[in-house]
Amino acid sequence: MLSKAFLPFFVAFTIAVVLVPLFIRLYNLFNIVDKRSHRKHHIHDVPTMGGLPLLIAFVSAVLIISGIPLDLDISVILGGLILMSILGLYDDLTEIKPSIKLIGQLGLATFVYAFASIKLMSTYGVGGEILLSPWVALPITVLFMAFAANAFNLIDGLDGLASTIGLVIFVFFGVWFLVYGQPILYIRAFAISGTLVAFLFFNWDPAKIFLGD
Repeated sequence: MLSKAFLPFFVAFTIAVVLVPLFIRLYNLFNIVDKRSHRKHHIHDVPTMGGLPLLIAFVSAVLIISGIPLDLDISVILGGLILMSILGLYDDLTEIKPSIKLIGQLGLATFVYAFASIKLMSTYGVGGEILLSPWVALPITVLFMAFAANAFNLIDGLDGLASTIGLVIFVFFGVWFLVYGQPILYIRAFAISGTLVAFLFFNWDPAKIFLGD
């Protein structure tokens, strides 16, 4: 069972641990950095947009292990993830208005809701098993996706914090999906875990790179 978890973790880790230092050099070369100031913890300019090599490593690992997804559901989820990351990269480069960014996040979350199976359709035992109508499930699901994305963005202020919390979450879900025989899901969970472990080598205090948006 552990071998099933190790392969996506190892492939994603290997790709990420090679890509991250390359991107650090690239960002320093083109001055894509978070400038030091009296309001910030770091005393040197630190490259940002560390999420880009992690995205590349994650998607590459998933494609290597699972092949090109033919399932519409998986394709939509991966597509939404990539588009959400592009929105974050654009924000890193231009610092778009928070309202515009939120509209973009809500639009992408609505796209995923409409074409994939990610829908919060009940309370799942919290306060009883209450089924939600599609008109209620839509805003709750979309708002939750945007909330989760921005929550991680907010905790990316201390070196290693967001990455460590993300690692704990995805290892837990990876084990959960593995035990319950969900290969599509545990491959992705362990692949993300592998990228985060690789990233922590460069994000621990003193950080050489930040995740960015």
